[in-house]
Amino acid sequence: MDNYSALGNRGTFSLCIEDKVGFDYKEGAIEVPHTGNWCSSDAEYTTDNGSPDGPKGSAWSSDPNANVWFKFKATTTQINAEVKHGGVLGDIRYPLLALWDTSGLEINSTNFNYTGNINNIQSNNLTIGDWYYVSVDNYSASSNRGNFTFCLDDKVNFDYKEGAIEIPHIGNWCSADAEYTTVNASPDRAKGSAWSSEPSANVWFKFQATTTQINTEVKYGGTLGDGRYPLLALWDASGTEINSTNFNYTGDYVNVQSPNLTIGNWYFISVDTYGSTGHRGSFTLCVDDKVNFDYKEGAIEVPHTADWCSVDAEYSTVHASPDGVKGSAWANGPNFNVWFKFKATSTQVNAEVKKDGTSGDMRYSYVALWEEDGTEITSKNYNNALNTRNVQSNNLTIGNWYYISVDNHSSTNYTGSFTLCVDDEVNFDYKEGAIEVPHTTSWCSGDDEYNTYNASPDGTKGSNWFDGPNFNVWFKFQPRQLK
Repeated sequence: MDNYSALGNRGTFSLCIEDKVGFDYKEGAIEVPHTGNWCSSDAEYTTDNGSPDGPKGSAWSSDPNANVWFKFKATTTQINAEVKHGGVLGDIRYPLLALWDTSGLEINSTNFNYTGNINNIQSNNLTIGDWYYVSVDNYSASSNRGNFTFCLDDKVNFDYKEGAIEIPHIGNWCSADAEYTTVNASPDRAKGSAWSSEPSANVWFKFQATTTQINTEVKYGGTLGDGRYPLLALWDASGTEINSTNFNYTGDYVNVQSPNLTIGNWYFISVDTYGSTGHRGSFTLCVDDKVNFDYKEGAIEVPHTADWCSVDAEYSTVHASPDGVKGSAWANGPNFNVWFKFKATSTQVNAEVKKDGTSGDMRYSYVALWEEDGTEITSKNYNNALNTRNVQSNNLTIGNWYYISVDNHSSTNYTGSFTLCVDDEVNFDYKEGAIEVPHTTSWCSGDDEYNTYNASPDGTKGSNWFDGPNFNVWFKFQPRQLK
């Protein structure tokens, strides 16, 4: 013992000796109970005056410098150990955490989190009756040392499938804004087949099916969460994938759906983020017990009236998945088809997909018209030269339901927004929609005003035509009486 150099620092003191080390060393680890939801008193423990011993956790960004130790005897196969700090919970900064078996083999470790007040480690693979150790440290600077609250649970949380959070399977349910997060999560189980990276920070939810349909969405941005590039997958209880979706660079949500659940069965949802830890963050989860217009069962009802159009770029094929069959005229597919339906109020329909400019950014669009039983009435392939594709019929049955499917060519680069318009009369592709032109002297339309790009054959070919009809369009006039 000594004191700092000046004579004025000299003085009396008491000396205490203990024949055991404290929890600054693994040998003096404090035994804690392995029970449900146990926590120490607020700010009960500290890394102040701690010294380094043992190895660093593999996830730690610094070597041991003030680590302290706890131990427990496993009563279940699962563990969730948490260090809480901030406010009355403690003033430690940038805590590090690791879980070890008695031989010193690391089971799991986690680095500090800049933004959160909780750091945790978990395992779902303990051996009941064995002893395990937890080491708590802080990032290297001595100014980061401080007190903390230590908590232990004998069950894992939703970072593991076994701890999946149960959510309701009802209409239009959403969690609180930004309620969940992938921060501090670890990878487990398989990746979704559509994901562009392996699991890195996936978390889990589960529900019991009340209908045959599900639409689950991860929302983010603003108050909804700060996670980036989310990945989403739907699984049955055996771990078989039902559907999955990759992140979307431009959108603020991703979703997965299925119209083919078994009522009463349990299903699981995994949420992850694309590879980098910088993409992890909070998100809002929503579940609906009905699919949306990505499936025929969720087709959006549109009016069958004169000159109806949706809002510009109201609909999109982004995140859509294939279902049903492709239109006979389509070059491939179905790829990303979405569905609309209408109840016929006349025997005619002209359904038009508009894109480009304010109308949408979809490319190489397909469109098809179907009877309710799935019989195709007509379909159209994409056309590079046009910003509009349409399908028509002059042979509907008033009162029957009809379906319109909209898709795009196979690459995800072509998915995008579009405007849908429906008219209860055909256009000049059919004789019934012939454009009336004046019967006057030297009348001409505007230059390039008309085209046959979207046209289909109807009627008969002219007797002098080489072939056809192929892409005929129609005009009509009323002869004027010559004076």
